[in-house]
Amino acid sequence: MAGNYQSTVLMGQFIIQPIYSIRAGLSTKILKEKGSLKLNVSDIFYTNQIEGDIRNIANANANWFSYLDSRVATLSFSWRFSKGQTVRLRQTGGTEAEQKRVKS
Repeated sequence: MAGNYQSTVLMGQFIIQPIYSIRAGLSTKILKEKGSLKLNVSDIFYTNQIEGDIRNIANANANWFSYLDSRVATLSFSWRFSKGQTVRLRQTGGTEAEQKRVKS
């Protein structure tokens, strides 16, 4: 679970109201622990909507509200092909092998 918060911000003649969002995820192993299923949801409470006031307009009050598509749900599946064995790393150091091969 995680989240973010932005307090009131003054940008030029705009006052942007505070916004926040919370995101969370669940994960479980399935199929004899060879697979995993994950569910992540961002902006759970649909609160990451920007709104504010416009100042310094003579004899007028102005404000705005933006409806954003900020809520996202992701369902993912992953499969582990390895049987727990460590994969042998590729050998590096070709320069040393080449020096041994060529006599100087």
